Amino acid sequence: MRSRRGTTISVADSLGHVATSTLATNRLDGVDPSDSGFVTRWPDDLALLADVGITEVRLSFDWARLQPRPGDLSDEWVEWYGDVVGAARAVGLATWACLLDADGGVPRWLDNEGGLGDSETIVRWWPRWLERIADEFGDRIDGWIPAVHASPDLPTPAWRDTWGLLRGEAPVTLSLRESDLARAEELRGSYDGIGVVIELSNDPLDDLDERLRLDGDRWAEQLGRAAEISDDRPIVSDLALDDHDPALAEPALARLLQIAESSDTSADDDGASDAAEVVFVGPMVATHAGDDGAESTGLFDAHRAMRPEGATYLDVAES
Repeated sequence: MRSRRGTTISVADSLGHVATSTLATNRLDGVDPSDSGFVTRWPDDLALLADVGITEVRLSFDWARLQPRPGDLSDEWVEWYGDVVGAARAVGLATWACLLDADGGVPRWLDNEGGLGDSETIVRWWPRWLERIADEFGDRIDGWIPAVHASPDLPTPAWRDTWGLLRGEAPVTLSLRESDLARAEELRGSYDGIGVVIELSNDPLDDLDERLRLDGDRWAEQLGRAAEISDDRPIVSDLALDDHDPALAEPALARLLQIAESSDTSADDDGASDAAEVVFVGPMVATHAGDDGAESTGLFDAHRAMRPEGATYLDVAES
């Protein structure tokens, strides 16, 4: 089975942190901009994605931007997000809305009230945030990935509220890291699909083939576990290439796709599939150079020329 190809449009990589975010480095400035330039180049970037064969985008709805104060949403950012979602649909891109980005931070006012780690705070404010986004954008969203990682910071009552509030025509995906897959059993019956967050190994192995073999074994095991607990629900796979050795990105991505789409694992005896229906790879654009001057990983470089990992991602889909 061939997966549908997607990419991530995250806060840190694609938008930058606004001063109202807990992750902003300078509160005196309006925004810590991302080097990618997506926040102003989005019309051309969305058209580029569609042209090269990307069909899905995982768009992070930045809580700190959209709700800089408790209550009402920012008119400016509601308009911006509405324009982006509308333009994505116009060029044939499906939008998966992410409402809690792994590296997006939260509004400072939420942190002041206890933050994500305080169960009373998150149970109080999280549903209100979901309701506002669903009211504004729900009829234009093709899929929900409420949190990149459904970690213990999102307690069980808050997750069940999530599925109940967002449940509709667009599927709600429970996205989990390898260490959190057991939560899918705990939350069984309150999601429409399973998201598996693939993490590259940071083991200092000199033998690239051995490293890829070990990572490949882990990925296959994760997808197999997801298939066991998915009850035939769709599987979404997510691989973040940033902060990893660029030399590893292209072969690792090729190995991931081989596993995620292997005909050997497309269905078990019960008919359950552990092939990913959608694969998201990010960042979309390489945004910075390392200490050695080499550009970071990404599907495209800063000038929007396709990088080797981008070519692999799309060539495999077309082979």
